[in-house]
Formats: sequence, structure tokens, C-alpha cells
Amino acid sequence: MKNLLYGWLILFCLARLSATPLTLDGELDWEITEPRCTFKLDGTISNYTPDISGTIKLVLWATPRPFPSPGYIIAEYRLGQLPGGSQFKDFKVKTTSEIPNISGDFYMTIAVTEFTTAGWKNLAKSDTGIRRLQTGNFPSQANWQFPTLPITEPSSNIVSGNTLRLTALATEDSNAFPLDSQDKTKLTVLKGSKVSVSTRAGKKPVTYTYRKKLTKLGNKSVKVGSLVMNYAGKDPLVTQTSLTLYFHSANSGTYKSIELGSAKETIWGSFTVK
Repeated sequence: MKNLLYGWLILFCLARLSATPLTLDGELDWEITEPRCTFKLDGTISNYTPDISGTIKLVLWATPRPFPSPGYIIAEYRLGQLPGGSQFKDFKVKTTSEIPNISGDFYMTIAVTEFTTAGWKNLAKSDTGIRRLQTGNFPSQANWQFPTLPITEPSSNIVSGNTLRLTALATEDSNAFPLDSQDKTKLTVLKGSKVSVSTRAGKKPVTYTYRKKLTKLGNKSVKVGSLVMNYAGKDPLVTQTSLTLYFHSANSGTYKSIELGSAKETIWGSFTVK
């Protein structure tokens, strides 16, 4: 029975009988642009004991009163186990977030927790201040504006040797990504209607199609470039990415990306072609 229980715990997270006295030094903070949350540590989380810890997890709480108190879990990220005499140092990790439809002023706290045989135990916390929520949104967050530059004739073709560089700027609802966590993707066009995507399918070549077409931007019809990539089982999360390229010049502009797979995600951003 002991072996069966141990195996079950291995599948999910590793537990200790008692909590490990970890030490948090430095600044542990967060950023959110739904559906993404970024945890950032400038400092260390240290295990000064000789024993390995249980699974360590970061939990972002929104509570109407100072933590610990009843509230809402906004995001979680599992760091894994921490061997004795070692530390987690200076990292930035991303995970999903989910903000409930709530309004008011909330204390935002990151709890550093450990999985023990008695459940998750709080080891340390980072109080990150009070933020106002309005029906599940941060009203103080700046909004990214849709492109207002003139749209020019798109490139007639994407050919072998071209490189597209994409910089993510906004989610579907136009909330701005924080400047220091913008995602960048490099597309390298290969022979035989293949393209390598730096952030997908382990950079393995996938098939693509490209054409010019008419689409709507606001209440206007504009000519764009349409680049569609099919992963055909090469990526566990995404089956297809559709890029709409709004050219502002011969080699740069604004793009809209729609990824389909385990979930649907729409991202706006800027691009260059070389």
C-alpha cells in the first residue's frame, strides 16, 4: 500500500511529511495579460536544509483582506522540487491565468507553497500591493491600439530564404503585453512550401500556404497577406496557425495570429520580412 501511494503521488507532485523551511530573498512579482501570467523572481528561493523539498508551487492570490484570507486563486506555477543546499534564482516563468468576474480593491499576494502529506503549505509570501479589479479586468492597464497606419499592397509571395520576425503586442481583447515580456517568433521559409517556426514543433519544418486576399479591418476592406501553417501532429498544443499580414511598407507591418489546437488564441503584433 505504501508503494502504491508513493506511485500515485509521483504522478502529480512529490510530497514531504513536513514543510521545508525555505527562505525567499529579493523581489517576487507578477504581470498579467489574460490569459497569461508571468511570475518573475529577482533574487532567490533557498533550501538551507540537507533534505530535498516536496513540490514547490507559486500561487497568485487576490483577497479582499491581507493574505492569508479567503479569496481567489488567479494563477499557479509548479517550480518542482528543491534539493538541500540549493536555490531557485532569477527566473521568469509563464503560465495561464483566470480572473473571476469580480470588482473592488484586492490584495495581490504570491504564496510560495510546498506539497506535503497534509496538503499544500504556505512557506513564504510576496505582498505585491493592492490592485483594483472591475468585472474581472484591471482598469488601470493601458490598452493597445489597433493599427492606424495606412495599409499598403501586400507582398505578392513569400519565398524560400525569407525570414519573418513577429513581436506579440496584444491579446484578442487588445490588452497590452508588458514591454519586458513581449513574445518573439522567427519564421524561416524553406524550400518545398515548408517553414520553420522558432516557437512551435521543435523548429521542425511544417507546411504552409500563402496568398493575397481581401479582409475587413474595422469597417474597411483591405488587401492583406494570408500565411497559414499546418502542424499535422508535429506540435502537441497547436494544429494550425493563421497569420493575417497587414503591410504598412514593403517589408513590415502589423499581424493578427489565430492559433487552433487544444485552445484558440488570437494575438496581434508587429512583423518584419527580410
